[in-house]
This record gives sequence, C-alpha cells and structure tokens, in this order.
Amino acid sequence: MSSHKHAVTDPHHPQWNHGRIRSNMGKERVGYLIMALLWNALAQPVFWLNALNNADVEGWKLLLIALFPLVGLWLAWLAVVKWLQWKRFGNLELEMDPFPASQGGDAGGTIELPLAYRAGKTIDVTLSCVSVRISRGGKNNSRHETVLWRERANVAVEPGMRGSRVRFRFALPDDLPTTTEPSDNYTMWVVHLHRKLPGADLDQAFELPVLESDEPLQSRSIRHYSNEAVSSDDVTTDNVVMKHSTDGLVLHYPASRGRGMGIMVLVFGLIFCLFPGFLIFNGSDFSGGDAFSLVFFAFGAFFVMVFGVIALFMISFGIYTLFNRLDVTVNTDGILSTRRFLGLRFDRSLSRADIQQLRYKINAQQGQGARAVVHYLLEAVSLSGKPVCLGDGIKGRPLAQKLMQELGSALQIDSWQESARRSLHTRTQKQP
Repeated sequence: MSSHKHAVTDPHHPQWNHGRIRSNMGKERVGYLIMALLWNALAQPVFWLNALNNADVEGWKLLLIALFPLVGLWLAWLAVVKWLQWKRFGNLELEMDPFPASQGGDAGGTIELPLAYRAGKTIDVTLSCVSVRISRGGKNNSRHETVLWRERANVAVEPGMRGSRVRFRFALPDDLPTTTEPSDNYTMWVVHLHRKLPGADLDQAFELPVLESDEPLQSRSIRHYSNEAVSSDDVTTDNVVMKHSTDGLVLHYPASRGRGMGIMVLVFGLIFCLFPGFLIFNGSDFSGGDAFSLVFFAFGAFFVMVFGVIALFMISFGIYTLFNRLDVTVNTDGILSTRRFLGLRFDRSLSRADIQQLRYKINAQQGQGARAVVHYLLEAVSLSGKPVCLGDGIKGRPLAQKLMQELGSALQIDSWQESARRSLHTRTQKQP
C-alpha cells in the first residue's frame, strides 16, 4: 500500500478526512446574497434620490449613475438563481475514488443526484487545476483565478439511490502542482458538474485534494476513463475551417472566432472611458481656485491617466480580437503562418527540419476558476526556442487535441506536448 507524503487534513476542508466532499453551493448562495444586498443597499437609494429630487441633473449623468443600480439588479438575479439551484439540489456530495487523488494517478468519484433517471442523458464534468492569487491593498482586495490545466467529459447518467448518479474518472499528469493550503498564492483542484435543465440548472463545484504519493493511486471501482468517451471524430471544428489537399493541410481561423471575448473586452474598455470622460468634460464645474479644486485636479489627472491607459489597452485588445484572422498552411516541408489585421499582413514560416516540438496550452479564459471558458493556443517551437502560432482562440481541449492530430499528421510528427499554463513543464502525448 502506498503512503502519502502529506496528511489529508485541512481546517478549511474537514470533509477531506474521510473522502466525502460536499459541494460549494452553500457558500456560493450566501456569498451572492450578501453581495447583492450590500450593492443594492448603496446603489438603489443613491440613484433614486438623484432621479427624484434633483431635477437639474443632466440626462447623460443620470444614465451614468443608473449603471450602478442595474448592476445591483443583475447581482440580485444571480442570487435568486443560486438559491433556486440550491433548493432543487442542495449541497451534493462527491465520494472520491481514489482518495485522495494523486499526481500521475487518477481523480474520480461518484455523485448521487436527486433527478429522475432517463436513459441516454449526460452531464458535463470538468476537472480544473486553478492557480489562485489574492492581491491585498487595505480594504480593496482582489482575487484572480487562473486555469492552469483542464480535462472535460460528457458522462452518461446511471440509475442511482436518489434517482440518478454520475461517475467519472480522469487521468492526471504528474507535472502539475498539487493542492496547497489557502494563502495569497495557492493551487486548488475543482470538479464542476453542469447540465441545463427545465427550471434550475445543475451547476455545482467541489474542491478536492490532489496530493503527492509514493505510487500513483488508481480508481478501484470505476473501470473506464471518462475522457475515453469523447472521440475526436465527434468533435466539431467550431470557428475553424480545415481543408486537406495534395499539398498538405490548410487551417483558416476567421476573425469571428473571438467575437465573444472581443465584444466583452471592448465594452469594458468603453465603460472605463466614462470616468476620464466625465472629469475631462466637467472639470470646469469644480474649478474655484481653492485647495479643494487643486486636490481634485491632482487626483483627477492621476485617475484620468490610469483609467485612460486601461481603457486604451482594453479597446485595442478588443478590436484586435474581433478583427484579426489567421491562416496556417502545413505540409511535409514546413509551416507558413499568416496573420491579417486591418489590412496588415504578418508572415511566419518554419521548415520541417527546424521544428523542435509541437505543443498546445491554455492561453486565455473568460470568467473565473472552474466555470471559466478557456481558449487554447497551438504552437510549433523552433530549435532556437521561438514559437510559431498554429492556432489560437481554440474553444476546448478536445478541439485543440483534434487539431494537433491533424497538424502532426501533415508534418509527419507523431507526438506533441501539452504545456501547463504559466509552467515550463510539459507532458508528451502519442497520437491514438
């Protein structure tokens, strides 16, 4: 029997002592409720007092102030959704197998669901390795969750004691960080269950321990790996046009592939322009030559510069994401990668003899943590270490793997590496 280098004890996760892990739904519903109450308690009175009592307030200023109560209503809606999901499913429980999960071994388990069993139904199960960074600045703390690695499967539902059950099993790489104790910079592993349903959706997450072990631990009761159920032949090449010819392989990535992220970043960039614009066009209203005016202009100039730089960066990135396109031509002689943006063209080429490795990795995400939508980057690395882009904005790991298979076949390269995000460690995969 293998021995673990770390005991499975954590004051933040007492359930790790016995391997039955409850979901985070209880904390999430309370967190959303508190956030919605606090925001609306401040934003709603400020807006309505100005709207009803200050007839002199200009229309565009009133619209600007109205953004805050609208955000409050959105938060209230999210809080209601979380409470409805909790009322329907409660805090689900994951019985891990093996317990704990280990590097180079398995992560898996069983979850009983209060859903009537119907043959042929499936549930999305996602396992994510997430890096959490907390920046502390007095009262203004911020939390950022970056997905380092992810595996996903569409798992068939089985008959269960509460109606249905789902069982999953994932193989873990041996070069990713293990679970660490919560701090300003730590790593967590999260399993996320999701399925759209009439009424409240199934949407729950579980934090589980992934630790070092003298020998990788394997599941005892779950025979098949969940990711084996996803065939590359069933993966759709969404937002990618792939053409085979006698000359090789051509991949076309249209500008529209990044429209979701591009529109979101562009909108946020325009919102960041509101504050500098308000100060620039209304600064004269505060000019009086007194000490307050001097302090206002000093701080105002600083915020105009900071918000202006952030807005400029976000608007530029949003426009680039919306309007750049990529064409990649691959054959046994090598690679030609052509990027086009607003009439400009940038070519990168790499001969077959100069290719050191092919790799793919997560390079962007929308959202936070286990529920984030991740996008993959495909690259060929030269002998000098310089990468050539073979694809970006790839939605999901199955599509990234399928494209790597096609690229490897066209180049007559039978292996590639999956790189962990922000990590130099890689692991090699063979084509099936």
